[in-house]
Amino acid sequence: MRRRQKHLPFALGASIRNPFSRELLRRCVLAQRPVSLDELAESMEGLRSTIRDHAEELEILGALKVSEELWPWRPSGHRYEPTRLLMDSEWALVGLGLMPGDRWLTDEDRDELDKHIGERRNDKEFKERLRRRMEEDRDVLEALAGPDVPVRLWRRALASVRLRVKRKRRQVRHRRNKPEAKRHRLKK
Repeated sequence: MRRRQKHLPFALGASIRNPFSRELLRRCVLAQRPVSLDELAESMEGLRSTIRDHAEELEILGALKVSEELWPWRPSGHRYEPTRLLMDSEWALVGLGLMPGDRWLTDEDRDELDKHIGERRNDKEFKERLRRRMEEDRDVLEALAGPDVPVRLWRRALASVRLRVKRKRRQVRHRRNKPEAKRHRLKK
């Protein structure tokens, strides 16, 4: 049985930084109704398969859900709508640009922060204090981290298997098409 989420994962922040996923989420929130893949593909002028992949990833992250409302007609594919977690998350809505806020940095703030981080990286006393504190808090940090569950691990594994099968087929075809192999088969 799947555990019920209480908060959106921080991995959603990476998806919000992706312009395509951000636009997909914005359209689903602004529609204020379930939106089909065909509607999204038409309005975003994107491929339906690409939109489906992004929507499935956002569904895994808990930002979108497949609507269970009855349809007045029967189009193909799922209809997606934002989850309550997304609508209640202030940082996600600020990141989507749907709510005024000061959480996303401007270029000037980012440059100032980079300068400060650069100074801290060169400060040997600070690095030593940080290392000691990390050693002291290692148990707490590991407990907070919890088990590592990569979102796209199954996609990588599937791509790896497909690549191996493709290479194997190429090798077999290459062996069959070699002139030496044909002569060898004729001699037998």
